[in-house]
Amino acid sequence: MKNIRFTFMILILAGLTAIAQEPVETPHFGEISLTIGNSSAQTYYAHNALLYNNVDLEYDKTLNLQTKEGTSFYYFPQLRKGERSVLHLLLSADRDARIASQEYLDVYFVFNDSLENTVTLGSSDSTAFIFRNGRLAEKQLYASNHSGTFNLARTDSKSGVTGNINTSFTYAFDGESETQISLQGDLSIPSMNLLSGQETGITARKGVLNEENRKRNIMFAGLIIIAVLAGFAFR
Repeated sequence: MKNIRFTFMILILAGLTAIAQEPVETPHFGEISLTIGNSSAQTYYAHNALLYNNVDLEYDKTLNLQTKEGTSFYYFPQLRKGERSVLHLLLSADRDARIASQEYLDVYFVFNDSLENTVTLGSSDSTAFIFRNGRLAEKQLYASNHSGTFNLARTDSKSGVTGNINTSFTYAFDGESETQISLQGDLSIPSMNLLSGQETGITARKGVLNEENRKRNIMFAGLIIIAVLAGFAFR
């Protein structure tokens, strides 16, 4: 009888270990239809989706390049502690991030205050940014006439955010002439990607359970259960 109980406990421990070590594989975080100018809409996939609060997004002189002709400045928006919310999407035409090419788009949306379940923008300026392959800009590019709706609902502090976006704005994409850019699609942002600006940098939001912490907690709870069962089995 004791051998049966011991074998049973070993099986439970093995199962808990497998759960804790099992990787959470998500091919993408949402499917987005992107239209640039008069071109046909193209489907992109969010290989990463991050939602920040208590931050701001400002251009910074990321690179100074000195040549014989003089000094050239290159810019890219930087996150800082502030009072606004920022949605950052990393988009690729490849569905699965594990086999994605190097072609991707960095997209940022800035909201004036804490992000509610639904945000509606109407002809806002400087609230959208889009860059190809992380390329630095030779000048500070800002969107204009940004309108649309962002439905991003939180069910609780640990379950992440799901919803959809439908938005358009005017922007000098790739530094060329200003053109109309539109994005529509669904998003699913995991809890570990909900971040907050702090004095010391960007951290996970309070109340959000990090995935690695979740795995460790499962293992710790499993070991406690095994110890309790072992006490009963070997009385």
